[in-house]
Amino acid sequence: MILVFDIGKTNKKWVLFDEQLKLVADCTVQLPETKDEDGFPCENISLLQDWVFEESLAVLKRKDVNVKYINISAYGATIVFLDENNSPCFPVYNYLKPIETEELKAFRMEYDQENKLEIETGAPLTGMLNTGFQIFKTSQKKNFSKVKTILHLPQYLAFLLHGTLQSETTSIGCHTTLWNFDKNDWHQWLGDKNLKNLLPPIVDGKGYIPVGINGKVINIGKGIHDSSAALFPYVSNISEPFILVSTGTWSIVLNPFTKDAYSREDVNSDVLMYRQPDGSSVRASRLFTGRMFSEQLDLICKKFEVEKSTVFQMEYVLEWQTLSNQNEPVHQLEYEVHKLCNELCELHIQAIHKAMGRSDIRSVYVDGGFAQNQIFLKLLKARLPQFRIFAARKPMGSALGAALVLEVIKPEDIRFTEIYDIIEI
Repeated sequence: MILVFDIGKTNKKWVLFDEQLKLVADCTVQLPETKDEDGFPCENISLLQDWVFEESLAVLKRKDVNVKYINISAYGATIVFLDENNSPCFPVYNYLKPIETEELKAFRMEYDQENKLEIETGAPLTGMLNTGFQIFKTSQKKNFSKVKTILHLPQYLAFLLHGTLQSETTSIGCHTTLWNFDKNDWHQWLGDKNLKNLLPPIVDGKGYIPVGINGKVINIGKGIHDSSAALFPYVSNISEPFILVSTGTWSIVLNPFTKDAYSREDVNSDVLMYRQPDGSSVRASRLFTGRMFSEQLDLICKKFEVEKSTVFQMEYVLEWQTLSNQNEPVHQLEYEVHKLCNELCELHIQAIHKAMGRSDIRSVYVDGGFAQNQIFLKLLKARLPQFRIFAARKPMGSALGAALVLEVIKPEDIRFTEIYDIIEI
């Protein structure tokens, strides 16, 4: 069996798969955050690592399962600074933490005087969302000399289990400002800043490392960035070009078939590049829509004194724009829900076109929370008649990708469309 830890920014969970990648068991928790030295909320890495250890041992001790493999999927834009004892020596900073304009300006002045850094690294320079900037910012601190190793979060959590310090392809290629896509190597500024030696050797995300745990050999994966993990099952099972709209707190629109060169126009449009486990590029756009949708839906439910379950059961109304604002409350409720979903749809259509670039693509797959939103899906289909729209009603998301990337089960041996319950809209 395969145990996967799927670490989101809000929800932390583990998922247990059998040899056919059918779900056997799962567990979801929310762990309280701590605060960094400035009082800003951040991941409580001590609490998180204890939870991963304790849950791993608890599952391994179970008599009813035989776990042979473990892997980690975790959210990006997050790094762990380790001291000489391989213990965290700085807070795990929150990528949502605001920064001073002067800090970003100082970084640009020192390492981007020719205004090429963003194009070379395939990502707009936005501050804490770039782990390269996090490293630069932290390196200004007086006690930075105690840092001996820098790991991205998925690789740190994997390191706790297999004991090998590694950098991994998908994590270093996700809007980090660390990777030069043209040269296929660490960017020069890391060497100029004498930081390159703090980053361990690079491995791709596939395969595993055998280790002994409680007298058994357990094969531990190398850890993988969650959006790249979510994409992997689709790339492994679908031959025709497609775009994946992976929805959650963030909506990440992914095009693994891009041939476009990254440009200044892409930077200005907040298009960015990811890397797949094999090192190939993915053109992407992103939307911070999950939380926005949830907050707006809460306001609508409060206004009409209804439960969210009522809204989720609501049917798509083709002529929703003609619903009168003056009619009985249920019509007004339908109108406002449809209006919110239409705004959400418009944002995603823009993101789809950004990610598509000049690629010839006619299929869009939606997974995550919005794949359960029938109003959103029908609006998307109506607004994009030239595309085939598919929804994964039971997506396993990052967890299944983290299991598949171990390469102990061939993608063609799983019933992908059945496991994901994929339907065409």
